[in-house]
Amino acid sequence: MKADLQGQDQKVQETVVNVLEMAPGVGAPWHMHPGAQEIIFVLDGDLAVEVEGQGTKAVKAGEIILITAEIPHLARNDSANAMARALLTHTRADKDKPFLVVLKRPT
Repeated sequence: MKADLQGQDQKVQETVVNVLEMAPGVGAPWHMHPGAQEIIFVLDGDLAVEVEGQGTKAVKAGEIILITAEIPHLARNDSANAMARALLTHTRADKDKPFLVVLKRPT
């Protein structure tokens, strides 16, 4: 995948790479990354990634999704029995901002 930075004035101060391991039935809450574009590359299993204004996309092993900076989103493993693993890359335009902000959503 090759994509220009979005919403960061084409500026990067820091890149953070993590491995996410998500058990069956587990999900992350709605959140956003101030000043950080996120790339999710699914290594094993499937993730459901919901991005505000874009709906939910099933991201399978070997697939990638790009989430623009400042956009609320969540990821979850809807499987009843399979673990999901993904490589997460955050390109941050301002490392003085919080890395992650959890958002409250009406239920």
